[in-house]
Amino acid sequence: MTKSRIEWTEEVWNPMRGCSRVSPGCEHCYAEITANRFSGPGQPYDGLVRIVNDHPQWTGRIELGDKEQVERPLHWKRPRRVFVNSMSDLFHPAVPEWFIDKVLEVIAACPQHTFQVLTKRPELLQQKLYGYADNAPARELGGGDYLPNLWLGVSVENQEYANRRIPDLLKAWPGVKWVSYEPALGPVDFSRWMVPLHWHWDSKFKTPEDALAAGAYAERKPQALVSAAARFLDWIVMGGESQAGARPMHPAWVRSVRDQCKAAGVPFFFKQWGMWIPKSQVGDAPLIGGLNSLNPLGNSNLNRVADAPWGTIEQDGTFFPETTPWNGHDDDGEEAVMFNVGKKLSGSKIDGREWKEYPKQ
Repeated sequence: MTKSRIEWTEEVWNPMRGCSRVSPGCEHCYAEITANRFSGPGQPYDGLVRIVNDHPQWTGRIELGDKEQVERPLHWKRPRRVFVNSMSDLFHPAVPEWFIDKVLEVIAACPQHTFQVLTKRPELLQQKLYGYADNAPARELGGGDYLPNLWLGVSVENQEYANRRIPDLLKAWPGVKWVSYEPALGPVDFSRWMVPLHWHWDSKFKTPEDALAAGAYAERKPQALVSAAARFLDWIVMGGESQAGARPMHPAWVRSVRDQCKAAGVPFFFKQWGMWIPKSQVGDAPLIGGLNSLNPLGNSNLNRVADAPWGTIEQDGTFFPETTPWNGHDDDGEEAVMFNVGKKLSGSKIDGREWKEYPKQ
């Protein structure tokens, strides 16, 4: 067993290892950093990571696990949530379909566990799961075409990659579908992939804006969908970047996704603020020695704070030092002043409370 410190899971299971970068969210990959620590001769990640511009980076080489690694969950009796491939991507192009079948067969044989899989390559899901590509004969995945204990998700970092990845996920998987919006590097509107809005207004109004001004209302009704085959997201996990050099996350993005999930009835799990916490959340941060460690004027012991003690960010995520004017406001009307205090101190509260919701099984 490998106990996990990832807040939304309990165990990690790595039947394979190795990966390659595909988008901006990979820039400060924790798995690359971890693998680099164990990449010397004879160690598990030897040859899977190289140093590029003084930073570790995946080589793109994939190593498949042996029988013992692949079958490890078969020996776990107590039900648990299991994150599959925290150090790789099951749907990487270099992973053969027969190996994916082996992994899925283990998942099918362990109905007591919930297996959480993330990919940044959902465009390969239909090929890797069902053999739909290149006129290949359709292949039944392990346990059949639907595994109720498999939660399949995609990682996104901004609207561009949400637009690219979420439709492929929804098209390919009938079970629990989720998104890891981490690291959040830009705002994302998820509402189009949630249960759609149904507007109610008098026929004399021509637009939602006119109707709203006159007191119209909207609600989400899954039973009123036109197509019974329509698929929507079942869970969103969100978090800020927490590695060295982390990019800040605007508080407006966080509140927006929280509110989108509340409106649609989609469980929302806020993992962390990451290295940066907004000024508006300072009151939720822990105290050290009777002084708030986020107050650079009142606490002289700031050795925990990174190189830039504070700064501001634009809506698009661009970081500006203290002396640069900031051109926008967060949704509370405050400038988004950010303090770099590290993951432990920043915590995971939004406006005084935590959000740790899970989809129903």
